[in-house]
Amino acid sequence: METVEINILGISGTDIKDGNCDTLVKEALKGADEIGEEVGGVETEFVTLADKEIVRCKHCQWCIKNRAPCKVQDDFYVVYEKLKKCDGFILGAPSWFRTCGPRLMEFWSRLRFSVFFSNELRNKVGGAVSLGFFGYGVENTLDVLQGFAAIGEIFVARDSAMASTVAFGQRPAYLEHGVLDDIQGIHRVRMVGKKVAEGVDPQEYLGNQRSVAEGFFTSAAGWELSRKLEVDMPITDHVFHVLHRGRPLREAVDLLLTRESKEELTGIRDQSPQ
Repeated sequence: METVEINILGISGTDIKDGNCDTLVKEALKGADEIGEEVGGVETEFVTLADKEIVRCKHCQWCIKNRAPCKVQDDFYVVYEKLKKCDGFILGAPSWFRTCGPRLMEFWSRLRFSVFFSNELRNKVGGAVSLGFFGYGVENTLDVLQGFAAIGEIFVARDSAMASTVAFGQRPAYLEHGVLDDIQGIHRVRMVGKKVAEGVDPQEYLGNQRSVAEGFFTSAAGWELSRKLEVDMPITDHVFHVLHRGRPLREAVDLLLTRESKEELTGIRDQSPQ
């Protein structure tokens, strides 16, 4: 049976390459990798913004007027192409002055075309991790990162760790390895990675939404109608069983990819009036 790969992208919004934020996002991805070791089919990729040249959106309205992606050609597109292709993502950012550091906000500000027109990030599963001096401001930072997901992603998990307790780059003995020495924090952010890799329970997701998820209910109606009319609708059948009967998504896709090929109108043409 063909294995379905789930791709999880970790984006570290920091100015310090190989620093604590990069480390934290990589640790979260290890949580996703652990799910891959258990069930297979999970691939992770890490990218840092520390070595990327990305200018912030200046609201020139070019993307809106032309209905096209931002005209500025910089490293934004290197990261954006990876974000479009992934199935889930983990955003990481440090807390600066009790809020989200600027690097990730600069990158996310360039997504206006996607938000208004292309919707290429819709329904991706997302998670967020943050870190800060004594943990100050991490909850505010996580609120900002979760707010990014309001453009259509499915947000499933967030958590944080402590980076340092001493200013000017000095570290006490119990934090000589930076964020890695916050053992409980590292455990929590790995759980974020696991939850992103596992996806989200439909009932839990619906319970947290203020709007109506029409597809959830129409999938059941479509499935009932196909049974009533005795029409073979394999995609509808699997969507129904994933959403309403707990069938694993990977199993559903595997079954669809390995089913016997048939003509599109099989079972319908035979019943048409002569």
